[in-house]
Amino acid sequence: TEQKIALENISALSADNCNANFGTHHSLFTNMKTVVPDIIKGNCHAHIVHNTVKFAMNCLTQDVENIILKIYSHFSSSAVRREELKKFVASVIGEWHELKRHVGTRWLSLLPCVDNILLNWLPIRDYFVSLEDNCPSILQNILLLNEREGQIIIEIYFHFVSHILHVFNKTVKLLEGNNITILDVYTIMNNLKKELEQRKADHFFGYDTNRKINKIEEKSPELSSMIHSNLLLFIEKSLIYLNKWFDFNSTNWLNQCQILNLNMKIEFKLLEKILDSLNLVNKLNINVNDLYSEIIRVNDIISKLSNEQVFQSKNTAEKWQMLFKSSDENLTNIFKIISFLLSIPATSAFTERIFSVMNVKWREERNRASINLIKNELLIYFNIDLNCSDAYNYFKNNRTLMAKAKSNNKYSWKNK
Repeated sequence: TEQKIALENISALSADNCNANFGTHHSLFTNMKTVVPDIIKGNCHAHIVHNTVKFAMNCLTQDVENIILKIYSHFSSSAVRREELKKFVASVIGEWHELKRHVGTRWLSLLPCVDNILLNWLPIRDYFVSLEDNCPSILQNILLLNEREGQIIIEIYFHFVSHILHVFNKTVKLLEGNNITILDVYTIMNNLKKELEQRKADHFFGYDTNRKINKIEEKSPELSSMIHSNLLLFIEKSLIYLNKWFDFNSTNWLNQCQILNLNMKIEFKLLEKILDSLNLVNKLNINVNDLYSEIIRVNDIISKLSNEQVFQSKNTAEKWQMLFKSSDENLTNIFKIISFLLSIPATSAFTERIFSVMNVKWREERNRASINLIKNELLIYFNIDLNCSDAYNYFKNNRTLMAKAKSNNKYSWKNK
């Protein structure tokens, strides 16, 4: 309202996934949909990937996440224990790798924790074995210290989790990147599905994992088969969850949008499907006859630009900018379509980053800060691309800004 933007011009809603935003009844989304019937729900596809890992991890017979939490807790609570572990590391592998803390709400933190445990694995296990009866029972049980093949079993699961999390984390980082567009989402999600399907078909669980499973098979084929089946179940569960929460069908408009990521020439018939799926002809006042001619011109430009290294190195949005600048003809209709699609958020990661930074800035000791102050701080934080020295000089030389900063207007005294 303040910016005089009509609700009818809103393309999509992106927010965190609480019921107040995306519930079935009387949520922010359902209420906005009464005003803007064609509004698109900005789903967070990164959340789907996070939840896929969480869901599949539950089927593993060895609780890798819990092992990491218990090991970290054991050493983080005592400097003496940490120094003792360092001595074991020095005697076995020499180089110390600091243990990392896993945050359960974000699976991206699990991978570095797993990798660091693997780097220190032998001395960590030797340390707990040396404790004998003083070793906590829960650590004895989850590390299988009393089982003959316990060491290699846990190591196999750590290697597998390390391998498979690299696949998932690569996808999450693409989806949470600043350059992601809605035109790229289907390709990224489909590539993850293909990677998992190929691993399932080849029974590939990572080079180190497969090598250690084969080593166990020489002594205990039955145990090897059980581990093999369990790791295969993880991949199957992952695919089940992905297929349930993401539509991989060709009728999905996200699938149709792939033709506009400029990695290929645009087929007009496929573009028509996008227009129909999102009702863009009426919504954007598209002249379809003129659009057909524009697509011919766009494909001609694509064929020329695709051979340029500069063009290939750019992200999808930058490629479209370069294409429009390269055209000496009017591309009004395709410009409307691309502008609309690029306004649709691919994930809610950016929204959640804003909430996270807002909580840091609006902390307890700044409880008198006005809403307007926090809003402006967020605008500066996310939109001004200056390093510290340049920002210092820019702000210091702006007299109006400095006068405002020194005034008391930024504080709310109503609750004094």
